[in-house]
Formats: sequence, structure tokens, C-alpha cells
Amino acid sequence: MIIPSFLIFSILVLGVKSVAVSTSAKYTSFSALGDSWASGAGPYKIDGSAGPDCARTMASYPFQLNQKFASKGSTFQFLACGGTNTTQIEEQTQSPDFGRPDFITIDGGGNDMGYVSQLVEDCILAAGLLNTTAYTALCNEFISQTSPSIESTIHTRLDNMIAAAKSVNPPVGKARHIVITGYATPYNINGNPKNCPTTFPDIPLGSGKMADKINQSVVGLNNIIKTAATNNAIAYADIDAAFQGHRLCDSGELYFQTDESVAGTALMHPTADGYMAMVSAVEKAMNW
Repeated sequence: MIIPSFLIFSILVLGVKSVAVSTSAKYTSFSALGDSWASGAGPYKIDGSAGPDCARTMASYPFQLNQKFASKGSTFQFLACGGTNTTQIEEQTQSPDFGRPDFITIDGGGNDMGYVSQLVEDCILAAGLLNTTAYTALCNEFISQTSPSIESTIHTRLDNMIAAAKSVNPPVGKARHIVITGYATPYNINGNPKNCPTTFPDIPLGSGKMADKINQSVVGLNNIIKTAATNNAIAYADIDAAFQGHRLCDSGELYFQTDESVAGTALMHPTADGYMAMVSAVEKAMNW
């Protein structure tokens, strides 16, 4: 969906903090590509132009980023869609709404082989459904089998996704700038168990424990994404650093949605403030 900037400034978003609007133009056309971490999955106001399945919300980091940096005459193409893998995100560049953007945000990889959703299911939620022995075996099996598989398959997919973002419909007379985001590790492994969310099962904390293994799985995916960014000469936004102090079992405000009765399928996606932290990470990556 293409959203003119003057409409962006007229929208009041319930549950999303207002942001200061930039007075200097950063782009004339901004296209947001990616999966549910880019579409802004959660119990927030939905942009229904693509149907409910895409879960494009006004809490998303691209929407909040554009709310902050849009300038007179600029356009915003919101194409990110929940549940998409890297191949499907590559196809977002073929949308008639893609335009000729000079700025693109993109993420991907978490849904390839169902990686992130299966990690949440087998290594977090299963802890509340199975006995300790069965849970430990299930999570260890996922990590030992799926992590190497995704590492061996996702490199080319990420390269193809980024290549499409770089090459399709280049802007006329100006450069195209692209930033790709990673994902956030969910746990403070050195946190106080008393600070862990009561809506989630207890996961063993500490170095080498299950919470650490979960984090390292996300770190491994982030490293692959960061390498792809470097190899393809685009910026990488370190989302994980932006969540420092706001992970599960931290004492600070939680940046993850952990109440399934509210979040639904957006469980373990960022909160509105978590998405805003992603805005800050993108700003830092772009030196804005």
C-alpha cells in the first residue's frame, strides 16, 4: 500500500508513542519489505489494505520510522507481510506498489524452514507442556538438526532477496539505500528468575543452559544475515543491541509480547516500544 506522507501525520495511533518528525529529507520514496517483524505483528491498529493475514500495523518499525522521517512529497510503500520467507519477500519487489524507492528496509530468514516460530514452540512453549526430560530432548533436537540446516540453505536465499531489493526499479537520478535487520535474542541469561514473565514457562537461565541455547540460535541466524549484508554492501541494523535490558528476565520494560491471550500468533514479537527500539537501530545503521 502506498501512503502519502500528509496522511501519515494525520493518523493518531492508539498505544504507539508519538515520535519527533525530522525536518531534513532522508528519502523521497520508502519501501518496507519483510516478514512479521517488519509488518508489526501484534494487537495494534491494522492496515487492512492487504487483508488481515499480513498483519501490517501502525506500531511496526517501518510505519514509525516513516512517521518520524517522512518529508513533504515523499511516499511510503508498506509491503512487509507476516509469515513470509526470503523467497516470498524477494517477490514483494515485484508488487505494483513497490515503486522506485531510494530507501528500503528489509528483513527475512526467520520463517525459512519455520525457524523462529518452531524455536518458540519447541524451546519455549514446550517447557510448559512437557516434563523436563521430554522438553530438553525436544529443544536440543531442534537446535542440533535445524540450526545447521538453515545455515546451509539460507545464504543464497538472502543474497537473492537482497539482490532483488537492490536492482528492481532503481530510482532515477539518485542512489538507493538499503538496511536489513536481524532479530532479537529473547533472554537475559543472567537475569533474575523473579523478573521472568509469569505468562511463560520457566526456562533454565545461565551460561550453557537452555535460555542460552535459545539465544545462540538467534545469534547464529543474525550472523548469517549480517554476513549477507556485508557481502552485498548494504547496512545492517543490530536489533539485538537495541533490546539490551528489555529481554525476558530483565528488570527493565519488556520488549517482547508474552501474553498469548493478547498477542495471539504475534507471541514473542516486539511490543510497540520494541518496534520503536528497532527504529532507533535503523537510524543508527543509517547514521541518521
